[in-house]
Amino acid sequence: MLRVRSLICLALIHSLVDSYAQVVAPLWPLLQKEFALDPWSLTLLFAAWQLATSISQPLFGYWSDRFGGRWMLALGPALAVTCISLLGFATGAVGLFVLLVAGGLGIGAFHPEAAAEVMDCSGTKPTTGLAVFTFGGMLGLGIGPVVSGILAGQCGLAGLALALPPGMVLLGGLLLLHRSSALRVPAATNRVGLAEIVGGQWLGIIIFLTVATLRVVPVLGIPLGLAFLLDQQGRSVAEIGWSQSLFLLSGGVGTLLCPLWARPGRELTALVMTMFPAACCLFFVACDMVWMYHVGLVGSGLLLQGAFPILIAYSQRLLPRGRRLAASLTLGASWGLGGLIVAGLQAYFTATGQVEGMFWALVPFAVAAGLGSCFLPRRLAFAGELATVPIRLEEQTSEPGVPL
Repeated sequence: MLRVRSLICLALIHSLVDSYAQVVAPLWPLLQKEFALDPWSLTLLFAAWQLATSISQPLFGYWSDRFGGRWMLALGPALAVTCISLLGFATGAVGLFVLLVAGGLGIGAFHPEAAAEVMDCSGTKPTTGLAVFTFGGMLGLGIGPVVSGILAGQCGLAGLALALPPGMVLLGGLLLLHRSSALRVPAATNRVGLAEIVGGQWLGIIIFLTVATLRVVPVLGIPLGLAFLLDQQGRSVAEIGWSQSLFLLSGGVGTLLCPLWARPGRELTALVMTMFPAACCLFFVACDMVWMYHVGLVGSGLLLQGAFPILIAYSQRLLPRGRRLAASLTLGASWGLGGLIVAGLQAYFTATGQVEGMFWALVPFAVAAGLGSCFLPRRLAFAGELATVPIRLEEQTSEPGVPL
């Protein structure tokens, strides 16, 4: 049974968390100036931020699969909202590092538990539920840069603190609504180990994580590249935020459209076919012509990010015994690994003074993601089963004790 109110609450909390996660996106050049960071120090700071927000997610997911972690739905967002809002009060580079890492860990803690909760709320329509949840996140990703660009542009970094009270009030209200509509979920008692969770799917996991990471590189690279390219052109922080939001909001629209186009049994085809047009759109982003630039932003955002609900649902079929760990591969580990690659690209192209070259460098990653999707397992064997079953994301497994 689809629990609509609970699902909407989770999607809106996702919007809140991801909007604060993207508060930093247009501010990297400003942070570099305010805290007198050299290019490589900024790269290390960006890498630490990605590690905290993303690489930490498999650890949180595994912990929650084994011991339970519903507390992460409340504590994670609260920590993120507080720490990100107080960035302007950091006394130095070390204080900035602590606030970013602490806020990033809050973001990382929320996502695996929330994705598993969405699966519970979605009943027999997991792809639909995940599309709504992912759209909420993409909506937040699009709002965050605009809000932070306006606040930082008008009041400086200290102006981010104005986002703290409304964020905490909204979070508290959504948590109360979610709890009042959610069914009581029994505490986890079957504490299976990692080997049982993986169920012999190591090769499939490696391929899946590789494909997801390759797909994430241009998703992270475009906003970061825009921040430095537009700053180099003398654009304001607010203008940078608006450009990033156009790309990210286009991705939000894509998360609603792509699952409608990807019929059951054709999910892998969707993952392959979205990447090659996206690679073409990446060429347009680096063009000087205004209309091609905007077509590139909208098209790449729509195609690159639109398939994330399909990726999440596929991961649930890949690891049916570890739903939180599975979700963390798509929502966390791939973003962290992709972020490290993007940090290296940014450092190189900034140091050489060829920031626009970063957009060209993202094209091979999009092409490789499309080609790699061809090698994803098309038939999955559930743990403890000898027979294989076809992947149909709208179906549920009939294996006792394995929720999907």
